[in-house]
Amino acid sequence: MAAGLAAVGFLDQTGLAGKRHWGGAKRGGGKMEPYLAVFSDIDGTLLDSQHRLGQETVEAVRRIVAAGVPFVLVSARAPAAVFPIQDELAVATPIVAYGGALVLDQDRRPVHSLLVPQTKAREIHSRLARERPLVTVTFYSHDDWLVDDTSHPRVVLEAKITSLTPIPFDSPGAEDRVVHKILCLGDPGDIAALAEELPERYPDLSIFRSSQVFLEIMHGDATKANAVHYLCQALRLPLERVVAFGDNYNDVDMLQQAGLGVAMANAPAEVRDGVGRVTEYDNDHDGVARFLATIPLISAATSLRFTRASFPPPEGKE
Repeated sequence: MAAGLAAVGFLDQTGLAGKRHWGGAKRGGGKMEPYLAVFSDIDGTLLDSQHRLGQETVEAVRRIVAAGVPFVLVSARAPAAVFPIQDELAVATPIVAYGGALVLDQDRRPVHSLLVPQTKAREIHSRLARERPLVTVTFYSHDDWLVDDTSHPRVVLEAKITSLTPIPFDSPGAEDRVVHKILCLGDPGDIAALAEELPERYPDLSIFRSSQVFLEIMHGDATKANAVHYLCQALRLPLERVVAFGDNYNDVDMLQQAGLGVAMANAPAEVRDGVGRVTEYDNDHDGVARFLATIPLISAATSLRFTRASFPPPEGKE
């Protein structure tokens, strides 16, 4: 165990706690209660700038999971790009994929699915091909990733990071696939412009920058905050008793909603300024692990079983 985790702020059933912490959620009379679960973004948060998990981060997550505290990954990635990280962390909890458009249970089965209407997805694809030809537009459908050009440098780089195999839009059956997310890849200027333009054109959709070069378009109800709220309701976890970590624009609503929302030190200034806490260390220096060592957590959720039976019937609405 890394030396920096020796004082991790766990509360066991006897009420003992680590010496240093930020405090927990308030209840009547101002008494502080420990947190019950952790929700975390992946890229730029858990992973370092080389898209790797630090050893201190792995040990910290395994430690709180072993103590019975759920650790839930909340990502804009496809499910298949989340599973290897979940496996390395030895985490068996639901996951939030596509920025909230798809939720899977502990057994990796869909329990909540929000779709972009296919007609609207095709309209956006055609419009951007005309108006922003330098922007690469791709679709995600469950674990399928549909692209115009599999050899485009942006597509090749993203495939290397996520280990997903791109499928050409003109492949048999591609046109009939449901759409969980539209990902636009481009230069920062184009992405910033689209982030201003598209919400006005499509106010019924959820549109976020997930980095300086990525713009994500989903169903209007598909946000990380809504997905975390859905999970907390299904699993009877009070929102004020959960911690959330993130580093980018599409994390802000989740961070503001959680009892303790924590932005990474490497997050853009607008993100850091919009939440209650910022890690002392960035994602290249195990910022999540080191922050977890400063807060009280309790294993009150050890009896939860995160299977499909915990959730309402699966959805698939457009």
